[in-house]
Amino acid sequence: MADDYSGFNKEERILRDCLALDRTIMANERTLLSYIRLFVGFIAAGAGMVKVFPNSYFYTAMGIIFSAASWLFLIIGLYRWHSMKNKLATVANNKNDMSNKKEQETKS
Repeated sequence: MADDYSGFNKEERILRDCLALDRTIMANERTLLSYIRLFVGFIAAGAGMVKVFPNSYFYTAMGIIFSAASWLFLIIGLYRWHSMKNKLATVANNKNDMSNKKEQETKS
């Protein structure tokens, strides 16, 4: 996989860039929570259909489909969160390298 941030010059980072990184990290966490909310909603809808309409094959099948789809949404959400977290970690590591470099320059 190619590095999406290879053209990023870490020596030119300013406060705005650091704050943008923090906002992006929080947005990634918010997106994960949205996927979890979707998972809970679909699994509740599926279980509800099965329990409320136990004699209807259509609603029982729909309930099972909703329950299965909920797990798919959870897996997709966790995968996307983890992959974005890894991409952001490369940028955050560059941020830490830059902070350490500035501290060493001030000590000299």
